[in-house]
Amino acid sequence: MMSKLKLQLGNSGLPLVTVADMAVSNMRYTVDGDDSLGYKIIIESPGAAAQDAYVVRDDGRYKMAAFSVSGETVPEELASLALREIEKDNLAAARKWLDRAREKIHASGGDDPLAGQPFPYFWTKGQDADASAMRIASLVLLPSKELKGTYLTALNQARLAAKTELDRGRLTMVLAHAYSAQERWMEMLPVAEELTKAFPTSVRAFDLAVTAYSRLSRFDDWDRLVKAGIDKQPDELAYSRSLAQLAAYRGEFEKSREITKGLIDKGQATASDLNLYAWYALLLPGPIEQDAIDTAVRANDLTKNANFAILHTLGCVYAQAGKGSQARELLLKAMDSLKLDEPNSELWFGFGLIAEQYGEYEAAASMYSRMEKPKVEYPGTSYVLAQQHLGAHNLAKDSPKSASR
Repeated sequence: MMSKLKLQLGNSGLPLVTVADMAVSNMRYTVDGDDSLGYKIIIESPGAAAQDAYVVRDDGRYKMAAFSVSGETVPEELASLALREIEKDNLAAARKWLDRAREKIHASGGDDPLAGQPFPYFWTKGQDADASAMRIASLVLLPSKELKGTYLTALNQARLAAKTELDRGRLTMVLAHAYSAQERWMEMLPVAEELTKAFPTSVRAFDLAVTAYSRLSRFDDWDRLVKAGIDKQPDELAYSRSLAQLAAYRGEFEKSREITKGLIDKGQATASDLNLYAWYALLLPGPIEQDAIDTAVRANDLTKNANFAILHTLGCVYAQAGKGSQARELLLKAMDSLKLDEPNSELWFGFGLIAEQYGEYEAAASMYSRMEKPKVEYPGTSYVLAQQHLGAHNLAKDSPKSASR
């Protein structure tokens, strides 16, 4: 929370002390609450979005419990405050914290019954509810990584006791997200499959099942699920994208690009689709084709030259195509987009490609070696590509042709 605030202040280019003096002198505060209910403080500054600070009195001292910029942050942190007050039997305070969260989270419509935030379906501002209903609403709001132990047990009990199929589905979805956030894939799988059976046209349920299948390498199950989805909803683009993703997980990058090319040719591709089409060109043998470069450029134009992943892809594609100066410029822009002081793993890969194109193999190998292995393995990552290039360098050094030079 505080690191985000410091970053916002530092981006102004002025000394922090100067920014603080200017900001404080022009701030307007609106305070709601008291010591028993906690406080919501709306902080308004000229030229900036309103910020919400949530404060509690604990052990005789006031403490910041949560902080958000209006319109940007879902106040999930308020769930633990509500749960704490429920355990203390201070239901008025618990209700107030849930109301404050509900002010920030609204129900979203759409054809998918599981779309949007589930919390609004379990809490209405001003609701006169008992402790049980408040506990369920709080558990739904709680960050997925924190939904464990007795909290997870209580949510599952509420799920099994739900009065409607839709409420059970939404609580099952919350449970699936908790298992996913905690990387408990074997426990997530049956829950996600339950959702796909109960809501066969829900893309949200489909995505959760695909997540479990991909992490468990159950590609045949994934294949059957996506084909069943296409049979039911042939025009749903999520299934085409999932087929392309499945092909990539199976190492079939050419097939993945062919599926994505179909979306591109029909004018249905997003910037993310364009980005993957260009990126997977790096995993194919042979030189980079102009089509891959043009597609990456188009993705970059759509995102106004500001998306790290797309800037990185375009830089790497340029590097692999031997366009070192353009590649370096784009990788530096990617670095600036994340306000990095030094390259991260993905950028080291891009700079390694540039070095490799100039024949600086030892420098390239050094850069590739600085990359960190991702915690979750995805197909065609920068790290995987770097390992392939490192292997190629070793083979080149040991080859008879290299020894004769």
